[in-house]
Formats: sequence, C-alpha cells, structure tokens
Amino acid sequence: MAGEVLSVSEAAHRLHLSRERVQALIRRGLLRADMVGHRWLIPASEIDRRVLVSQPRGRPMQPATAWREAMTAELPSSEAD
Repeated sequence: MAGEVLSVSEAAHRLHLSRERVQALIRRGLLRADMVGHRWLIPASEIDRRVLVSQPRGRPMQPATAWREAMTAELPSSEAD
C-alpha cells in the first residue's frame, strides 16, 4: 500500500462518520483497507474516492414528489436546432 494511509479514526473524521460506521464499510467491502497487525489502514485515495461517489443523505423522495419533480424539470436546450 503506497502513499498516505489513515487509521479508522482518521478516516472517520475525514468522512464525518463514526468509527463504527467506517468499520462496517470495511467489513462490507465498501471501503478498501488492509489489516496490519491489529489495525486497519485505509489509503487516503480510498477516502477521496468515497467522498466523490457518496450517496445523498436523507430519506428518499416519496413517489408523488419524485414524479412532480421529474415532470416540472426543465429539459436541456438543444443547440442543434
């Protein structure tokens, strides 16, 4: 593992998550990490990747709200016209 590596605590701080949530992400294979001794080490590049592909927070929209948003959204204008 080349480059900067972070502990679970450091990764949790950068991701604004709890240590337990970071450990759960590692166990589920959603966050790449290597066990060295009794510690998980997480590449800093993995934290950057996770931030770039993070899911929106909060509850999903209700179907009626999602349809209303979709129906009232403006379509991109075509410059080929």
